[in-house]
Amino acid sequence: MGSTAQLGRNGIAIVNTTSYKETVDFLYIAARQEQMVERRTPTVHPVKKCETLADTQIFFVASLPNIGREKAIAILIKLR
Repeated sequence: MGSTAQLGRNGIAIVNTTSYKETVDFLYIAARQEQMVERRTPTVHPVKKCETLADTQIFFVASLPNIGREKAIAILIKLR
């Protein structure tokens, strides 16, 4: 619960789904909205081999929309 609240305070929306099908439907609709309606191109993050768990966590959080490496580090420090 604490991590969800921290993400919300940092402007990251959390969407709860009840099944994998609902998750797939949500992701499809969100991607279509972003690409067709807002005319944005998808951002592809290259696969990166991370040396440590901390590096992996930073890479994952930094890949979220409107979050870069510095903000990801700040979020993870607050969660510790």
